[in-house]
Amino acid sequence: MNFKTIKILIFLFLVGFFSNCSIIEETEIIPTLIGKGNLMGSENIAQQNIVISNEVSWLDLISQMDTYNSYSSGFTETDIDFETYMLVAVFDQIYGNGGHGLEINSIYENDTEIIIDVEKVNPAGDATCVISQPYYIVKIPKSNKTVVFN
Repeated sequence: MNFKTIKILIFLFLVGFFSNCSIIEETEIIPTLIGKGNLMGSENIAQQNIVISNEVSWLDLISQMDTYNSYSSGFTETDIDFETYMLVAVFDQIYGNGGHGLEINSIYENDTEIIIDVEKVNPAGDATCVISQPYYIVKIPKSNKTVVFN
């Protein structure tokens, strides 16, 4: 092979390599904790991950959560500016014992989506004999991007 052929092959390799690489830039979103804890399980809230983008949905959720206990009284805030923010709420399944929990470890966004990393916390040692349903609610800047839960 001559030098010119080697240069052409290297050039084609580099063009092919860089055209297949896509760099996805992610930016961390720092959420504001609204509330976390455990429901009794009788509030009839399904295991789900939801995005709340309006006051009506938010007040409906608060009403449902507060059916038997005033969980919302422990929230850091309940008056949300939905022109600027949206809420992310994660509800786990109902467990027959206590000690379970949820954590949102990180929230990142890229050009097309918001990625939320949720972790389930399981009891260590003896768990209480009480029905529980972990929940975790945070406020983040409003966006039209798709929200993905991991």
